[in-house]
Amino acid sequence: MRVSHGQIFFAGITTMPAIYGMLIVRKKTGAVAFDMEPLCDYFIDGELGGYHYKGNGQVYFAVVHTLGEIPPDSEMRKIGLFESLPDALTYPILRDYFEIAVQKKQFLHDSPGNITKEAVDMKLVQATKQDFQRITRFYRDVIARTEHMDTYSRWIYGQHPTDEMIRRYIQANAIYYCEKDGSILSAVAVTQQGEEYHGAEWSASLEDDEVSVVHILCVAPEWQGKGIARDTMGRIIELSREMGKRAVWLDALACNTPAHRLYASLGFQKRDQRRWYADNVGWTDFFLYEFIL
Repeated sequence: MRVSHGQIFFAGITTMPAIYGMLIVRKKTGAVAFDMEPLCDYFIDGELGGYHYKGNGQVYFAVVHTLGEIPPDSEMRKIGLFESLPDALTYPILRDYFEIAVQKKQFLHDSPGNITKEAVDMKLVQATKQDFQRITRFYRDVIARTEHMDTYSRWIYGQHPTDEMIRRYIQANAIYYCEKDGSILSAVAVTQQGEEYHGAEWSASLEDDEVSVVHILCVAPEWQGKGIARDTMGRIIELSREMGKRAVWLDALACNTPAHRLYASLGFQKRDQRRWYADNVGWTDFFLYEFIL
């Protein structure tokens, strides 16, 4: 089943800590990019489907930005979108908790600057040579106006990235950008594996053309911190899956802690650490991340 990008709100039940709940969401639904938080604790002592059930746990609320395929080993067979709660819930005794989730959905929908609404409206575009000036202006602007650029990403236009780098990516059909109402919200390059990744401690040895490698991901300053990077990465993961890739790999400066948090939240695993030279930072440490498709 193909599922398009959108905003999906749901509540789930688990007795496990939050990190396990996130893994369950990803494993059972195919969600690629999502935010999740606990709503409340629950306790049940009553009849469920002819059985007496007694137990407790937590109800979680998730905003799913990007859905992929339902995993083949999931007990779920179909994902549906509903304007109201279905009557035939597996655990009807928990209906009140689901109502809390619906109320929270409405609050988020009505809130100014709700990022999930903006993410739904974004369009992923593959850049062409006609976009060169527009793309380079975007990167220059991001570098000039991003707070703490010299602390985390440490980009210097003309050193990393460069006009020649972006031109080469565009010629290889490797630059993508997310656009809304004619404005670029984010941009990223996606290539196959290069020699610098050979020999790293990946979970599997893959051919170059079996891997998508993510480079120079950035978000317009006015949209930073609003989930655009997460949504963009979710789309790139799904695009890679559609292209038949087996993994998505990337690297990040060891000092780029916001990027580390983003990739970890998407399900990337840190696999290795390498010391490389780059014109903008000299010799420095990079962390290598992997997402298995």
